Amino acid sequence: MTIDIKQVESLPVVLPPSPWKLIGDFAIGGLLAIGYASQKDYLLVVSSQGRGLFDAVHGEKLSRNPDTANNWLNEIKLTALGIAPIVDEPIRIAGIFGGGLPFTTHDGWNIEIIASPWTQTNIFLCKPYTSLFQNIENGFKIATNDVCEFRAVGFSETGNSFAVATSCSLKFFSRTT
Repeated sequence: MTIDIKQVESLPVVLPPSPWKLIGDFAIGGLLAIGYASQKDYLLVVSSQGRGLFDAVHGEKLSRNPDTANNWLNEIKLTALGIAPIVDEPIRIAGIFGGGLPFTTHDGWNIEIIASPWTQTNIFLCKPYTSLFQNIENGFKIATNDVCEFRAVGFSETGNSFAVATSCSLKFFSRTT
């Protein structure tokens, strides 16, 4: 099945279905990359202003480090060192340098990206074990990049949270299990 890009563009951005909830919506200028700690829902944000760490299940900012020396960032291995409470833990990142986060959870929820011909990127959360390419109604348009550049989207390893990052914003969603 093909997807009508005009239909995709005309769909409104909506909140995701239960059990997912929008937990955080932050303006973050100069956002470069994001990554999750292994087997945790701690989300590391790398920006031109340093690093921030969020609890992506509860929506809390845990810590911030304004160090921009970048001796903690490896753009080739796509890792950044964590900050408190996961100090110096290497975190796989995705964003302006490349990389990727998981697009599926262990119970079948998945993320699909549909890029418009110009610069708009449309992010969909799809019902378990379905695809937009089966039926457009399988997905919920949860974000677009609007005026900012798309950076990354994906789930934590636990599957209990996912994040959408652009060059100027961060949204994360979670569910309780």
